[in-house]
Amino acid sequence: MMMVAATIAMLGLTQQFPKHSKAELTLASPTVVPGAVVEANLRVSLDPGWHSYWVNPGENGSPPDFKFNLPAGWKVLRARYELPEMVIAGEMVSYGYEDHFNVRYSLQAPKKLGKAEFTGKLEFLVCQETCIPQSLSVSAPVTVAANATPKMTLPEASFPEWDPAVKAEARVSGNDLELRITGLKTEGLDLPGIQLFSESPNIVNYASRTDVRMGNGALVVRIPKSPYWDAKTKSFKALLVAPENQFWSPSVRGLVLNVPVRS
Repeated sequence: MMMVAATIAMLGLTQQFPKHSKAELTLASPTVVPGAVVEANLRVSLDPGWHSYWVNPGENGSPPDFKFNLPAGWKVLRARYELPEMVIAGEMVSYGYEDHFNVRYSLQAPKKLGKAEFTGKLEFLVCQETCIPQSLSVSAPVTVAANATPKMTLPEASFPEWDPAVKAEARVSGNDLELRITGLKTEGLDLPGIQLFSESPNIVNYASRTDVRMGNGALVVRIPKSPYWDAKTKSFKALLVAPENQFWSPSVRGLVLNVPVRS
C-alpha cells in the first residue's frame, strides 16, 4: 500500500491516464425546502475486470478521495461507503469493490432560496494487473425553493448503519484479537459467513480467516492481529457484515462498530 501511495504522490495525478471508470452524482430531490436534508449518491462504475478500494484498502491500494465543492450554506452531515468485499489479487488481500461502488451523502440545505450546483472531484485507484490513478469530476444542480419535488429512487446499494443497542469490545489474546459483540439478533444467520472489516488500518491480519461463534449470549469474533499492531491501541472502528442475502435487521446487512480495546 505504501508503494502504491508513493507512486501516486510522485505522479501527482497530473498526467493523463487511461480511464477505466466513470462517476455520476445523483440527488434524491433536485428541489428541496430551506433547511431540509437531502440524500446524494455518488456512483462509480468500473470497467470489467478492474477493482478499486474501500476507505481501508487492506494490504494493497489506496483509499478514494472525494472533495465536495458545496454551494454557500450547504453542509455534509454524513457520508457512507457501500459495504466492501475482500478482493484477492495474487498474494495480496484488500478491502474494496469490483464492478462498481456507491457513496451516500446526507446534505443539509441552507435557509436561503436559490439555485446552485454541487461539484466534486474523485481521485482513486483502479487495478487489474497494474494500478492506474483515476480523476473524475461530477456535478448536479440543486434548487432551494418553497416547495420540494418528489423524491427519486437512488441507485440500490447496501450501506452500513449504526445501532446503539449493539456493543462491542476487543481483547488481545496472544497473536489474536477477540471481539465480543452483544445486542445482535443472530437467529438463522450463517455464522461462518459473517465478516469483520476493520476501518482502522494496522488492526487485523487481512489474509487470515475469521473465526465466528456464539459464547455466553455474545457473538465472538476471533481474528489474528496485524503484524503492525500497536500495543497502545485503545480503540478502532470496524464493520460487521452479515452473509450475502442475510441481515441483522430488515435491509441492514452491515453494522458500524466502535470497538474499545480492553487490557
